[in-house]
Amino acid sequence: MPDLRENNLRLNRREIKQKKTVLESKPVTLDVTLTSECNLRCRMCCVRKKSWEVSRKTLDEVRELFPYISCTTWQGGEAFLYPGFRRLLDEIHENHNHIVQTIYTNALLIDRNWMEEIIKGPKTLFLSIDSVVPDLYERIRVGASFKTLLENLDLINKYRSGAHHEIKLYINSVIMRSNFREMPGIIDFAAEHGVSKVEFSPVEGDLKEENIFRYPDRESSDFIARMRPELEAMAAEKGVEVFNRLPYEGMLCDKDLRENTGEGLFCTLPWTFLFILAGGLVIPHGSCKKPVGDVNRQGILEIWNGAPMQEYRRRLAEGNFRDWCGENLNWMDII
Repeated sequence: MPDLRENNLRLNRREIKQKKTVLESKPVTLDVTLTSECNLRCRMCCVRKKSWEVSRKTLDEVRELFPYISCTTWQGGEAFLYPGFRRLLDEIHENHNHIVQTIYTNALLIDRNWMEEIIKGPKTLFLSIDSVVPDLYERIRVGASFKTLLENLDLINKYRSGAHHEIKLYINSVIMRSNFREMPGIIDFAAEHGVSKVEFSPVEGDLKEENIFRYPDRESSDFIARMRPELEAMAAEKGVEVFNRLPYEGMLCDKDLRENTGEGLFCTLPWTFLFILAGGLVIPHGSCKKPVGDVNRQGILEIWNGAPMQEYRRRLAEGNFRDWCGENLNWMDII
C-alpha cells in the first residue's frame, strides 16, 4: 500500500519550491475547532460566545484527509467536551497513528480514562495556564481550580513517564494587564512540571481593562520590553523553549519565524495548513488573519484551492503580502 502521507509531503514540498498557487497536494496539517462548549468562563475568551459544534459533514471530510496529513490540532472551547472526541482519537490511534496530534486544553477534565486514551499515540498537550498564583489563575479562568490543575499535571506526568509514544507538554499563557508580571513565574512552573515550551500570547479583543496591547500603558510596555531578553535567558538556563508572540515595534507577523519558512518565501503556511474556526470560517493558520472560506458552505478541499488561498500563496510568492499579514489583524475578531 502506498504511503500517502509521505507522497503528499514530497509533492507538497515540490509545489512550495515551485511557488504554485493551485496545489495537487493536500493539507499537511489541519487545525479544527471541535466545539465552543467549555467548562470555564475565561474573562478574555471570545470563542465561548459563539455556539458551535463541527458538523458531521466537515468531520467526515477531515477523516478523509487522515491518510494524507502529518499533524492535527484539536481546539475548543474545551476539546474534551466534544461528544465524539474519544471516537475521533480512537480512529487515529487504530488506523492513522502516524498523525501527531496537538490538543489545546485547560487540562481540568483530564482523568485516568482520558490519559489511557492519550498515550496511545504521539501527542502535544498545549495547556492554557495564565498564572501560577492560585487566586489570580482562578480569577482569569473563571470556574477553574488551581488545586485540580496541579493534581492533573501530576497525573499527566505519571502517565507520560511510562508511555510508548512521546507526549509533549507545552503551555500557552495569555498575557494581559492582570498577569504581565507573571511571565518569569510561568517559566519556573514549566521547568518544575516537565513542560518543554512556553508560548506567550497577547490578549485579544476589545477588553479595555485587560488589553495592554490595544490600550498600552507605560508600566506594562516597559516591563515586557525589558523582560523579553531576560525571559529567553532564564528559559534557556532551565531547558524551556520560549515562543514570544507578544507584539513589538516592527512586528509583521506573530508566527514562529523558525518554522514553516521556505527558500525564497517569508512563509509557507498557506501551502501546508488549514484552521477551521468556531463558527466555520477558515484561515490558513492562526497567524493568518483573513478568512479564506467557510465550511458551512464549502468543502475543505474546495477551500484549499479556492481563490482566497490562491491569493495568499500568490502574494507570498511575490513578496507582496503586507496587507494580508499583519500583527494588527486579529483572527478572534472574525469569529
